[in-house]
Amino acid sequence: MPQIVVMRTVGLVVEVLRAYGLRARLVEWLKITLVVSPLQRWYRKEAEAYMHELRKLPVGTVGRDVVDMLDDRDLLLIPKFEDHDVKHLLLDYGMSPIDEIRMQCYLLGNGNRSMVCLVFITTAALFPEYWSLFREDFEKGKKAPSILHVRLSEVKAELTAEVKARIH
Repeated sequence: MPQIVVMRTVGLVVEVLRAYGLRARLVEWLKITLVVSPLQRWYRKEAEAYMHELRKLPVGTVGRDVVDMLDDRDLLLIPKFEDHDVKHLLLDYGMSPIDEIRMQCYLLGNGNRSMVCLVFITTAALFPEYWSLFREDFEKGKKAPSILHVRLSEVKAELTAEVKARIH
């Protein structure tokens, strides 16, 4: 009898998490609290200076588009993670928890084996209704030319459309 109660309780908790989007909020909270906020505090001055530099680039360039994307979300460019933001832009993945996992699945398929990638991939377990989509993104990354070498410092002045055309 107690086992049935535990199973029903776990089932109820899963339904509540589904109904209120708490899984996505949990992943977002983990990302912001454990990664983004501390790094933005530590690198604030450096990030603001680099973003100021990127804002001077013409509209439609990778650097300007990245800084505009971050400004729209009230985020700072985190030094040493700026290449991650470029991938959001070039691969057209948003910054929601599901989009983040989707992009990491793509990057895993594309050859990324970093700790950050693997940690985000594990959060995919919380979203079984998206597993087929995550698999599609993984397969898409496997078939695509490698983008692991793309660096903001190298493509910031190039037109976003041209860089996207090269990697798709």
